[in-house]
Amino acid sequence: MVWDSVHPFECPTRVFYGWGAAGQIGERLRELGVTRALLVSDPGVERAGHVASVAGAIADAGIDVAIYAGVQPNPTVANIEAGYAVYATERCDGIVGLGGGSAMDAAKGVGVVAANGGDIADYTGREQVPLDLPPLICLPTTC
Repeated sequence: MVWDSVHPFECPTRVFYGWGAAGQIGERLRELGVTRALLVSDPGVERAGHVASVAGAIADAGIDVAIYAGVQPNPTVANIEAGYAVYATERCDGIVGLGGGSAMDAAKGVGVVAANGGDIADYTGREQVPLDLPPLICLPTTC
């Protein structure tokens, strides 16, 4: 391997995994200054009880939590709009993506719209997101 051809990849999304990660979510949100989090997930993860469990851990840390659990596989523009509507209505200041790639992608999409306005379709292509997202933590259920 030629090391001078290696490019670092940095992603502003924080991903926590492993036993006990979900129980630390409130502490991690507090570190980021979040006072009201939007928990983004899908119906299957919600039916399994994970949404309620993570929402409880967030609330136990003294952070208000709103829930959007309507993400479809390969999230749609409508999913992002619906998630953002909850974010805005509930005056959230941080986001938690809980589930597989679709839920985490939807959480990032909500963050893009929350920070930059407009429609998620306005941000297709490379380097189209001018402003940083609100604090975002992802908890994958698939690893």
